[in-house]
Amino acid sequence: MRKDLHISNFKSIEELSIGLNRINVFLGEPNSGKSNILEAVGLLSMLGYSQSKIEDFIRFERVIDLFHDQLPKYPIEIVFDGKGTKIEFTSNILRITSYDGTKFEYDMKGQFRGQKGNSDLGWYKQFKFYLFRKDVQYRQDNYEGLTPPFGNNLPSLITTKKELKRMFSELMLNFEFEPIVDPYESSLKLLKKVDDLMVILPYNVISEGLRRLVFFRAAYLSNKESVITMEEPESYLFPYYASNFAESLGLRKDDNIYIIATHNVYFLNSILEKTPIEDLNVFITCMKEGSTYIKKMSNSEIGDMFEEDPFHM
Repeated sequence: MRKDLHISNFKSIEELSIGLNRINVFLGEPNSGKSNILEAVGLLSMLGYSQSKIEDFIRFERVIDLFHDQLPKYPIEIVFDGKGTKIEFTSNILRITSYDGTKFEYDMKGQFRGQKGNSDLGWYKQFKFYLFRKDVQYRQDNYEGLTPPFGNNLPSLITTKKELKRMFSELMLNFEFEPIVDPYESSLKLLKKVDDLMVILPYNVISEGLRRLVFFRAAYLSNKESVITMEEPESYLFPYYASNFAESLGLRKDDNIYIIATHNVYFLNSILEKTPIEDLNVFITCMKEGSTYIKKMSNSEIGDMFEEDPFHM
């Protein structure tokens, strides 16, 4: 399952070459560049799902923010499994060239200007960059998996995927809610008994942590043969649910590649407990002189990391 990812000149990343395993955890302090590694994959995901919405996948104010040190002299290159995607900035135009030569153009603010060349871009659909959004607008679509980046098709997936339906139902029943899913209106609601009445409540009345848990579980339950990013999936979760999520991810026998960013060593510990060591990579991420660096931990270092500060190993 090993795949190679190479990123150069993207945001804080001057150059990184990463050998990916099934589960890849990037552990680092805030502002160490973990998110930028995920966003590089997000750029590939954008080409597969929404070429006109670059701002949904990458944080920036002006497109030159995408370049290392905001210097677009050198192109951004993202190479996965030998196939390269190039991003250049010339004459106030950002130009993204896919591995087969199709070009997408954007203005200084990232607004889509047009496409040159034709490609079905099917290769890019394996990249699933996910961001939890509180105010997501659900809609119907025909994707087999959770739609990147915000999971707009979650209600329809819950009705069609048995494993996802069971997960959602069991989780809501744990909190004495009966779930209501309307795939035609693309809505999620909750039914709660109040005295002798059954009251319908909006889905967003439950905690952000629980909604994040549903979102990220849907990400791995609905996909196969995909490269899936998760940024701090344990945020806002009660420790039991964070641990349970990490352990279930480690125990899965699937053909996905997971790229996970966290600064929570306890969440990582739960992954370590259930993931076969041959399926796992752990990288310490740090910022030095404005550039992101990573250090892959050896198996012995992974075993020792909780006896000392992992950020200073």
